[in-house]
Amino acid sequence: MQLQCSVLVNPLTLAMSDLRQRYSRGILVLRYSKVKEIGKYELVLTTSRNRNGRIFHISRDNIRRIHSTKMQWGSVTIEMNYPSVLICIKEASVPSLHRFISKLRDILAGKDVVLDKNTKITSSGLALLRKKLILTSRKQYTENKLGFPSYLRELIISNIGLTTVDSRWFGATSLYRLDLSGNRLGNSDTFKTKFLNIVRLQHLKILVLAGNEITCIPDHLWNALPENLLSLDLSNNQISYLSSCCTRFPQMTHLLLSHNRIEELPRTVCFTDHTINNLKTLQCLDISWNKIKFLPSEIKDLSLELLDVTAHSGEEEPEVQVILDQLLQTTKPSVNIASLFEYAAAAVLNYSEQLTVVNANPMGVTDFILLVLSDQRLMLNESSSTVEDAGEIWKNKIRNIELLLCEADAHFQDTEGIGKFKKKLKTEMKFLISLEGLPSSELKRYLDTSNITHLQSLLNVAKRYSSCCAFYKSFVVPQRKAKREVDLVVNSGATWVKVISRNVRGLAMDSIGAGGNASRSTIEQAHDYIQMARLYPHFFEVPKIIFEFVYGVPDLLQRKLESLGIEVIGTKVNINELVKLPVDFALNDTYDNINDIYDSNDPYFSTNECLKVEDSVVDTINLDISAVFALVSSLTHGNGANYNYTSQLLNAQAALERKKPTLPPLLKAIQGRKLIICRTAYDAVQSILSTVAGSEEKIRAKELFQKVKVVEDKMTERAARLNLSDKINQRSKIIFGSGDYYRAVTVTANRHFVRAAAHQSIHFAVIIHESRALSEQKQQDLQY
Repeated sequence: MQLQCSVLVNPLTLAMSDLRQRYSRGILVLRYSKVKEIGKYELVLTTSRNRNGRIFHISRDNIRRIHSTKMQWGSVTIEMNYPSVLICIKEASVPSLHRFISKLRDILAGKDVVLDKNTKITSSGLALLRKKLILTSRKQYTENKLGFPSYLRELIISNIGLTTVDSRWFGATSLYRLDLSGNRLGNSDTFKTKFLNIVRLQHLKILVLAGNEITCIPDHLWNALPENLLSLDLSNNQISYLSSCCTRFPQMTHLLLSHNRIEELPRTVCFTDHTINNLKTLQCLDISWNKIKFLPSEIKDLSLELLDVTAHSGEEEPEVQVILDQLLQTTKPSVNIASLFEYAAAAVLNYSEQLTVVNANPMGVTDFILLVLSDQRLMLNESSSTVEDAGEIWKNKIRNIELLLCEADAHFQDTEGIGKFKKKLKTEMKFLISLEGLPSSELKRYLDTSNITHLQSLLNVAKRYSSCCAFYKSFVVPQRKAKREVDLVVNSGATWVKVISRNVRGLAMDSIGAGGNASRSTIEQAHDYIQMARLYPHFFEVPKIIFEFVYGVPDLLQRKLESLGIEVIGTKVNINELVKLPVDFALNDTYDNINDIYDSNDPYFSTNECLKVEDSVVDTINLDISAVFALVSSLTHGNGANYNYTSQLLNAQAALERKKPTLPPLLKAIQGRKLIICRTAYDAVQSILSTVAGSEEKIRAKELFQKVKVVEDKMTERAARLNLSDKINQRSKIIFGSGDYYRAVTVTANRHFVRAAAHQSIHFAVIIHESRALSEQKQQDLQY
């Protein structure tokens, strides 16, 4: 019996250390032992590095324990006695893993188990283990002289600056995904000739050519692409014309064309059959940041889930209510419409005409699509609650994850930690996909363990706050060497939110100590949050903590949390309606023994104090060197950003300045506040001004320093603990340490220092702005 998986054999002594080991793809074989005296069965691990296989004998005495709590995720750990190792299995097919472990347990129980006699692993079987190849540097690519084997399923060669097409790519005839993004293939003549060999990749489903400076894709190249493509990414190129041949892919679900120069999509011309509505299965069409003014009426026939037309150049968008009134008067969305906004409305309404909640205020196309997208997810959840068939529930959950991923990208694309959130969603997706083919009863049992409901609740809560700035923000307790995560950081860092999606009855059982839950209780988590909030203040004040209960909160638990200084959001439920309290149960004594949970000698924790959050305003600003330059540079004043500089750095900063001026938000941040600068920063600024600044920049600096108080260098104890590195130098320690000492918010463009300090668990109060260099001397004899 064979099992393909990722596997790690870890000595128990090493497993207890902090060293992280790497998993390898391998094949585990459960077979009859070739040495009968030792035992009847044995386990053989074969990898590409160890083709002979490593043998582990199976007996009751030799296998100490099988850890299978994560079997539904494709992960199991087998704890061996001889040798003393852990066999860690992950990324296995859930049904196959389930059968494999069942056989192993039957053997340990003394049962006679029938196994396949043909357990030989061929070289081709080992070759299939390496299905994915990622090359991220030019050196790696040039060293790969053996070509690309035919059994490869994924080939990723991105951001290494390739300028020519390599015919060897198309020898990997089993490719499912080919990612060539971030190169410069469009500038090469070989792109229109050698790339025709892609016709050999008949199993290809995903093709990524984003960021390749492609200006045109001729018809013969479109026709060479495999007809069964599911996803095509041509974003961030220079394509101005889109051939009607791009519609010859009946199974395509994602077509990404953003950041190009496209003026129109294929439409009916001379009775040709190649129109956009040929893409019957298309779910996502991204044509944002192009020059498109009109869309073909055929788009009404598509059942799009996401149509992105951001930054269109059409006329001013009309009000949503007016458009919906017009569209809903017909059985199908109207086609006699001109603006992109109306087309977007038509496309999503064609997906479902059940939308009734609308906003009468003007809104952008993307906002409107998000409104409909959210509505579809709500409708999907309602339908899932009434469906009993496990297969339908399974499909709805997968569909729900896809919608959540779209919403996460649309609302929080640049938010810290959104990658962690999306990774959790994708892990759920991978888990669900692995369940395909299971019997209905078994499938239902696994579906009940899904974490989608909590992730959905987390996203809904994040959307309610106007300034969610982080998901799953990690903080470290130095004395305990433990790391804790805050679900959501909102209000620019001033508030932490914990989202609880547990059943209210389960919370009630935990409240009276009858839950039997191995994980930390809500009260324990509350004390963790309080502890972390004291250690990591925001602008020198303890962050406000909110616990939001999605499905209600027992009144007993609510009172205890509020007594700790935590704000509770959620429907309050009388605990007597949920559980029957013991006769000797005292409501006030439930959490009196919290000292039993926490070490009373821990200086970072006190059970005698609740969280105290006081409203305060930080009225002092500490100016970094970069902040002074941004305030006085000619780049941020007058026409300084319109010059064509000889310096690449200045040109890049000028381009950013034209797009997003630095000065207005910077002035707003310091307006009405006391300004200070430490002696080290002041001396450095004066030295640089004397040699680099122009006359106007010197005048602006002089006027600025009339409003700034120069203070002596100081450093707090925690700033002094910072270890020096390539991103943390002594001068920066003094500047940020002085801001910390004087309880002032440091205004800076030095992101590298801030991040490096955070990695050492020291978070400074900062306002980050874009970097701007002094430019006046460089403007002489230049044109703009």
